[in-house]
Amino acid sequence: MSQRKFEVLDICIQPGKAKRGVKLFGSSVMAKNPKRAGVKVFNKICNKNKKKDCSLKISIKEEGKDTKHTYKITRKYEPKEVVIQGKSVVFKYNYTVKSV
Repeated sequence: MSQRKFEVLDICIQPGKAKRGVKLFGSSVMAKNPKRAGVKVFNKICNKNKKKDCSLKISIKEEGKDTKHTYKITRKYEPKEVVIQGKSVVFKYNYTVKSV
């Protein structure tokens, strides 16, 4: 499946308050589907702010289409060690993505 281009419409940190000062507002993201595009934007914001626990509401739309997708994404710092093919891998975050 090819990459599609999505535009960031709105980033909401608290209910009712839009975060329009973020540099990613109005920018475009390449992803396979709208959910992945929302998670990419979410990670860029949370990593930039250096937050371990983060929760945002992100609205995006595919370029050339009128459909708007809104997701509430939450990330919690919960290190979990897993053994994959004999190697120990630590997953730092637990993600929750809900379509709103």
